[in-house]
Amino acid sequence: MTYSCVSDETIVSNQNLVATNTQSASLMAILNRVSNSSSSSDSDPLPCFDFVYPITLGFNTSATVIIQNDEALLDVIESQTSNLYIDSVQFPIQVTFENTNTTMTLNNETDLIDLLLECEYDTIRTIFDSTYGVCFDFIYPVSMLDNAGNHTTINSSSELSQFIDSQGQNYQPNFVFPIRVLDSTLQQSYILHSYFDFFYIINDCNRCPSTSDFIVEVTNPHSLVFRIKPINIPPDVDRIFFTYPDGSIMPYERTNGEWLPFTISSSGPVQFQLCQSYTHPNCPNETHQNCNTIVAEELCADLDFSVEQLSGTTDYVFTANFEDRDLIDYNWVINDSVVGNSDNFPNHTFPVTLSPGTVVEACIKYTSEACLEGVSVCKTIEVPYICPEVDFSYMNNGDNSYTFSANFDAMNSIVYGWYVDGNLIETDGAGGDNQLTFQFSQGGIHNVCIITSESHSCPNGTSFCKTITI
Repeated sequence: MTYSCVSDETIVSNQNLVATNTQSASLMAILNRVSNSSSSSDSDPLPCFDFVYPITLGFNTSATVIIQNDEALLDVIESQTSNLYIDSVQFPIQVTFENTNTTMTLNNETDLIDLLLECEYDTIRTIFDSTYGVCFDFIYPVSMLDNAGNHTTINSSSELSQFIDSQGQNYQPNFVFPIRVLDSTLQQSYILHSYFDFFYIINDCNRCPSTSDFIVEVTNPHSLVFRIKPINIPPDVDRIFFTYPDGSIMPYERTNGEWLPFTISSSGPVQFQLCQSYTHPNCPNETHQNCNTIVAEELCADLDFSVEQLSGTTDYVFTANFEDRDLIDYNWVINDSVVGNSDNFPNHTFPVTLSPGTVVEACIKYTSEACLEGVSVCKTIEVPYICPEVDFSYMNNGDNSYTFSANFDAMNSIVYGWYVDGNLIETDGAGGDNQLTFQFSQGGIHNVCIITSESHSCPNGTSFCKTITI
C-alpha cells in the first residue's frame, strides 16, 4: 500500500505489522537527511546507498505504511506533521550500496547505526554533539536511557557530559520524552515530545556559532607570561587560529580531544590585542573572530635583604626577604661584581666570606620583562677585623714552678707566644702542645701573657695576660 499524501484519515492501521516494528531514531535521522536534501534541490539525498523496496514504516499513531519506491518515501516524508510522523521500521530491511551494488541486510538498530557510520552520515550522536550548546540547551532535569536501557536523571550540563562519556563513543543519545529545551538563538523554551520535534529544532538552527572565547591569565606578572585557554569552542571545530600583534598567525589544534592552555610572553610593558578565529564547517564562508586586549603592565619588585654575620668570623649570610622573590631572577652583587644569583641559591640565602677590615657594598639587583630599567637595593658593610679571644689557665707545681695551659678555640690554628714579664719564652699554637712550664727564679709579682702573631684577619694581634704572685 503506497501513499502519495499522508494524513490521519488515509493511514491504515495494521496491528500485525505494528507488532514487529522497531522504534528507530536512526531511521528518523535518515528521513530528516532526505527531507533537508530535497528542500535544497539535492539530486540524490542518499548517495551512499538505496533502500531495497518494499519497506514497512510505522507512524507514531501505531499505523503503518508500505513504501514501494523513492518517490513514495519522499511523499510520506514531506507529509509528516508534529502529530503524524514516521518513528519506526520493520526489520529486516535491505540496502544496496551504489558504488558496489552490494546488498546489505539490516536486522536491527545497531546495523542501521553501522550503516550511517559507514556512509559518514550523521547519527543521533553526531547530530547531538554538533548542536547541543550551539542550537539548544537542556532545561534540567532531563532523563535518558543508558546502554543497558536504564533510566538516568541528569541535572546539569556537567552531569550530562559525564553520562555521555561514561557510555562510550558508540552511544546514541536516547532521550526519555518529553524534554524541555532552550533555543540558543531565540532564547525561547520548547517542550519536545519526540525526535521529530528534536529535528524540527535543529533544522531551524543557525549552526554558525559565535560563542567561542579564550581566557587570559597572568601566570607571572614579572616575566609577563600569559596563560591562554580557549573556551566554548564548538565541538566540531578542530582547529583555531591566533593572530598576534605582528600579524603572525598560529594554528592551534585539540590535544586528545581537549583545548589545552598555552602560554605567550611579552618582551616589555605594552598593551596588545590577541585574536582568535575559526571557520565552522557548517559555514565555510564565514570566519568567526573574537579579540581580547592584553595589558602587560610595568611591575618592579620591592627588593630587600637582610645581612647576618656569623659569630667570630667574617662569614656573612645575605637573605632575600621580599614578597615576590619566587617570581623573579635576581643577582647578588658585591662591589659591582656579580657573585651569585637566585638560580644558584634557590633558598634565597647567599653565603659569602668578606675580607676583614674592608668596606663592602653588597647589593641585590634584577631586571625583567616587566621592569626593563631594573631595580637594586644596596647595603654598606664595614667588615671588622676578627681577632681570637684567647685565654689560659695555670697550675702551681711547687718550688716556684707553674704550668700554663692555653684554653681557647683557635689555639690549634694560629701562632702565638708565651711571654713572661715582657720576654718571649716560647712560641706555641699550630703544631705545639699549647702549654708552658716555667720556673720563676725569684718571688714577686710577674706578668704572664699570650700574644698572638699578626694575621690578615687580626693585623695587630691580640693578647691576654694574668698576674702571678710568687
